Amino acid sequence: MELKTFSSLLEGRIFQIPDYQRGYVWEQKQWKYFAEDIDAIIDDKIICNYKGTIVIYQPTCMPKENYGTKKFEVVDIVDGQQRLITCSLYLSIILNELIKNGEDEFKSEIPIYLLSGTKSKIRLHNDTADLYFDLISKGSTNVNATTVHQKRLLECYNFLKLHLRKQTEERRELGIRLGKNFVTEDGISKEIDLGIKYLKDLFDAIIRKIKFSFYPIEVEDEIGLTIESMSFRRKELSPLDLLKTYLMYWVYINVDLPDQKEDLINAVIKTWEEAYVNIASCNGNEEQFLKIAWTLYHSYNPEKWCVYNDFKSNDIIPLKDFSKKSRKDTQDFISNFTSGLAGISMQYSSIISPSKASKIQDEYTWLSKIKNTGNISNYLPLMVAARKKVIEGDITDVSYINFLKAIEQFSSRVSTLSEKPSNAVLSEFYKWAYDIFSNKQKIESVTNWIMEQ
Repeated sequence: MELKTFSSLLEGRIFQIPDYQRGYVWEQKQWKYFAEDIDAIIDDKIICNYKGTIVIYQPTCMPKENYGTKKFEVVDIVDGQQRLITCSLYLSIILNELIKNGEDEFKSEIPIYLLSGTKSKIRLHNDTADLYFDLISKGSTNVNATTVHQKRLLECYNFLKLHLRKQTEERRELGIRLGKNFVTEDGISKEIDLGIKYLKDLFDAIIRKIKFSFYPIEVEDEIGLTIESMSFRRKELSPLDLLKTYLMYWVYINVDLPDQKEDLINAVIKTWEEAYVNIASCNGNEEQFLKIAWTLYHSYNPEKWCVYNDFKSNDIIPLKDFSKKSRKDTQDFISNFTSGLAGISMQYSSIISPSKASKIQDEYTWLSKIKNTGNISNYLPLMVAARKKVIEGDITDVSYINFLKAIEQFSSRVSTLSEKPSNAVLSEFYKWAYDIFSNKQKIESVTNWIMEQ
C-alpha cells in the first residue's frame, strides 16, 4: 500500500466500476464535508490531506485501451468509487469555470483528468454512465434522472457547482472590499481576481494535495474478501445492498458465457431498482422484505434467520465451494430469485400501503383492518404469497378476500387477548406461505386452518 495523489492515481489508467458494485450513494452531508474540507486545505495552507483508501483490481495481464494517442491500463475500482467520482465531478466544475473566465491554458488539463473524445478517465456503470459523462463533458445532461443513483449524482454536481460559485463570489468581493486584490511580484504591484485564484487553488488542492492510500489487488480471489471487509466497515449498507453486491460478484466470477453474464447482471440491477422503488413507496423495511423473500424462496423456518449472511451459505448461494450445491443449481436459483423479487416487492408495497384504487374489490378495506390490529408483520409472508397468486390468476378475488377476513379475525382475537401467537402457530403461518408460493396448497385450506385457530 502507498500514498498517491489524485494526479498520480489517474496516470496511465482508466478506472471502471464493475457491474457488481453499487451505484453512487454519497449524499449532502458527504458533499458538504468534502467541499469544506478542500476549502480548509486552501485557507489553512495545508500541504497534505488524507481522503481514504482506493482499492483496484489490477491483474498481471491488464487490458489496455486507446485513450487519445496513448494506450492506458483499464482497472476495476473495488473500493473508493464515491471519492473518485466526487473528485472528478468537482474537478470538471472547476475547470469549466476557469475556462469560462478566460483561463484557456486549463483546457489541456481536461484529457489528463477527465476525458478524451468519447472516453472518460473514470467510467461509471449501469444507469449513471451516460449522465456522468454528460456532466463532466458539457456541464449539463439530457438524461432524465429517475433512479436513486442518477438523482444523487445530479444533486452532487449541482451542490458542488453552487458551493463553488458562492465561494468564488464571496472571495472576489472580500478581496475588493479589503483591498487585498493586489499582489506584488518582482517589485511590481498587479491586480488579481481572488475568485480566479480560489479556483486555481482548488484545482491544485484536488490533483496534488489530496492523498489516498492505494492498494492494487492482483489475484481475483482477493476481491471477495475485500468486498466483505468493505461491507463490514460500511454500516450504512443495508442487507439488501449487500445481497445485491454479493449476487453480482457471484455472476461476475462464476458465469463464463458473456451473454449470460451480462443478462443476469442486468436482471439483478433492474430487479433491485424496482425493489428499492416499491419498498420506498410504502415506507417499508428492507430487512423485513428480505425475510419475506427468504421464507418464500428458501425456508419457512425462521429460527436461524441471519438476514444477509444466510444467503451466502454453501447450501444456498455458495461463492466457490460447490460441494453442497452445484454451480448450475446455484445459478438457476439466482436467476429464479432475481426474476421474482421485484414482483414480491410490488405485493409487499401493496399490502403495507393499501390503495383505495385497488382492482381487487374490498381489498383496501380488509388490508386496512388487518393493519389496525397492529399484528401484520407475522402474516406478511403468507399475505404476500396469496396476493401474488391473485395477481397471477391462480386465486380468485373472492377466495383472497375470504382469506384476508380470516387473517383479520385471527389478528383481532390475538390483539384482544393481548397475546402473541405461539411459535408453533407462527411456524404454520410461515409454512403455509411457502406452500402457497410453491403451489403446494390451496388458499381455501389455509383460510379454514386460520379460522380454526
